[in-house]
Amino acid sequence: MFNRRDVIKSIGVLPAVTLPDVRFGLGAQGKNSEINIGIISEPNRCIKSTMERLGIEMALQDYGTCLDRPISVSVRTKENSHIPTKQLCYELIKKNKDNYIIGGVHPITSSIVAQVSQEKETLYFNTNSQPLNASTLNNKFIFNWGIDYRTATYRMLNALCIDDVSPIMIVHSQDYQYKKYTHWLKAMCISIGFSDIETFSICSFKSGDHLVDRIRIRKPRYLYLATSNNDSALIGSALVDTHIAQGVTVISGYKTWSDIDGQQPCSAFPSNWFHNHDLDAVNDFSVRYRTFVNRHHPASKQSRVLNAPNSVFYNAYMAMGSLLEALSQREGLGPYSMIDYFEGRTFSARQRMQTSKAWIDPNSHNCIQDIYRVSPQFDAVNRLSTYKVHGQI
Repeated sequence: MFNRRDVIKSIGVLPAVTLPDVRFGLGAQGKNSEINIGIISEPNRCIKSTMERLGIEMALQDYGTCLDRPISVSVRTKENSHIPTKQLCYELIKKNKDNYIIGGVHPITSSIVAQVSQEKETLYFNTNSQPLNASTLNNKFIFNWGIDYRTATYRMLNALCIDDVSPIMIVHSQDYQYKKYTHWLKAMCISIGFSDIETFSICSFKSGDHLVDRIRIRKPRYLYLATSNNDSALIGSALVDTHIAQGVTVISGYKTWSDIDGQQPCSAFPSNWFHNHDLDAVNDFSVRYRTFVNRHHPASKQSRVLNAPNSVFYNAYMAMGSLLEALSQREGLGPYSMIDYFEGRTFSARQRMQTSKAWIDPNSHNCIQDIYRVSPQFDAVNRLSTYKVHGQI
């Protein structure tokens, strides 16, 4: 049998994880059929990155036994984290191997990886929604496993505001990506029926006070956050400290992952999965998550690990699990064979741990799946969020 060192031939190693001791045969195609999976997740950068990496690792453990071909895993580690993402992607792609790249929970990272995957004709399994530069890319080599945030935002605002066109304030970060998204969001609000729309830019640490003052003057019914996680935390702190959030519905829909660490001051946000969903498969998945974390990650490193799986973990697990399952079933490898396999493919509701089945849109390569409108309640002591579900959107 191959041990862990035989299986993983990489520019790094998976930290604190032991892959299953599995016999990886050479398969019918011989040594040239070796599979190389490049994991772009940045270790311990933040809770999002850590949870994404954990989801990928647990899928490797669960689905690794399906493969009858050699597998190597190339990863981003602390030692090579200084390497620019684009250069690292080139290094992750190995010659004479069937290459796949997975990861990229951060929007800018996923955009860079998507560009390289198109250039090198290498399949990229994006755990996020569509990359920011999707409109400039041929998406043939990109599969997106997160929810489409534009669709989710439109549905959620429609569900919240269809009978109420009260004032709405859109707060956005200064980065270009947020400004661009805000332009689209404002146009979408107008199409829904909003007429009283104001945009507010967060441009410095002191802007939290300026925002509070502006909210007091404008008295918006809805406050939409198109902001980075740091800015969202700043806004949340300002709203809580001044008790001004009462009567204001705070909405998030732009990749802020309100189920991460309780810092998002959201009254509502869209999600495709949450650990207290009332489905048998979800409860079993949460139990296996805890077992996996306790077995492979010492307590000293669990400060960046949540006590229950969240949507970031879920998307990463589903992306890697679906890739490994496909590799075990496809007689022919290579990007075009895998594209044919995934385009239009459906997944059962039980497999996806959702209410309805999901499928891959053959045009956009987005995973079309359930989207729920939920409100978080975070327990800081137990590092655990529970969610009130307001229904599917």
